[in-house]
Amino acid sequence: MNAVLHHVGLTSRNPEATAAVLVALFGAEKSKGPGHDLFRIGALQLAVVPWREGDPLGHSFGEHLAFQVTAAERASLLARVEALQLASQDVHGRLYVRDADGLTFEFLFDDPAAP
Repeated sequence: MNAVLHHVGLTSRNPEATAAVLVALFGAEKSKGPGHDLFRIGALQLAVVPWREGDPLGHSFGEHLAFQVTAAERASLLARVEALQLASQDVHGRLYVRDADGLTFEFLFDDPAAP
């Protein structure tokens, strides 16, 4: 699979304050991402995701690595997820996969060359 790192997700209890720090401290450029705001700092994209009541510490919904792969790779990825018996959920066409330790991986099925 040819996966490209799309963004790193961070959970914040105060997303507006976190956004303000990213802009003021790093000069981050804000844009709308797939379900959350993205902040570009050089080549890095950070997604700031609001903390949700009930999220377990250290494994909250917003803490994730997001990879962009082609739509043609979706079926083979789903087969691997099933073979590994990993928990997964489709959210608006994106696939979220959790490993046994609760680490979350998001897969976006777009053109990997797209920003």
